[in-house]
Amino acid sequence: MLIFDRFKSKKRATAFAEMVRRRHIIWAEVYDNQRETDEVDPFPFELTPPIVLVGRANQKNRTYSPPLPWKPSIGEDDIIKLVKKFHGRFAGT
Repeated sequence: MLIFDRFKSKKRATAFAEMVRRRHIIWAEVYDNQRETDEVDPFPFELTPPIVLVGRANQKNRTYSPPLPWKPSIGEDDIIKLVKKFHGRFAGT
């Protein structure tokens, strides 16, 4: 998982997740608190909501089918750069 947090609003977090899904055809979801995200992917450090989890290229996607050819870590750098436009922070993997 790619983990993003510290968005200024849930609206910005949701817009980021939508953009990731549209551009990268990959799973991305918004969460209101760390308890919810820890059920999906435990993270050892404190996160600041709203939080967005994004599937990685080498993981099975939950909702979206990956485009072919599919390579591990395809587009991850783009996603990490994109979060700044939505006033969020890349917290880690």
